[in-house]
Amino acid sequence: MRLKGILITLVILLSLIFALFNWQVLAASVPLTIIVFKANFPRFIGLKTVQFPIGLGLLISGVLLSLIFFMVSLIDRAGQLRQISRLEKQMEKLRAKLEQKQLEELKNLEDLATSGFSELKTSTEENINNLGKQSKEVIEKLDSDLNEKIKNIESKILLVRNEIASHVAKTEDNIRKQVREISKS
Repeated sequence: MRLKGILITLVILLSLIFALFNWQVLAASVPLTIIVFKANFPRFIGLKTVQFPIGLGLLISGVLLSLIFFMVSLIDRAGQLRQISRLEKQMEKLRAKLEQKQLEELKNLEDLATSGFSELKTSTEENINNLGKQSKEVIEKLDSDLNEKIKNIESKILLVRNEIASHVAKTEDNIRKQVREISKS
């Protein structure tokens, strides 16, 4: 838009400078033939010849066309600016919706993580309790097995001790008998 505005302004200024330097030629009246229509009902009436400075007419029409083009460009630019403004507002609304959606998703993720951690904590505590019970049962079983083995060993020791005591008693009896026999002999 700036380039168009600059070019249009430059063309108008050059046209005005050209008109100033060539004013006498542009202002010279020449006979012109124009087409005449009836105003209230568009109907061709005929041709009419008038005296008019053609250079001035061309200059004025050029300037008017440039100004019309400039005004159309300004109106187009204003429409574009309104559309940009509307699009910026839509983008801002969408950005706000996106941020809200992201916050909701983060909240959902936080809730999901919290519930996941609490489930994990609960299951971990249950596993720890189950492992504690199982280890307690295993320890009690090992303890009872150990006590039973100790009792078996004690009974075997008692049996071996009794056998040893019985052998010692028999050996002592045999030694006494032999000592008596030797003393008798």
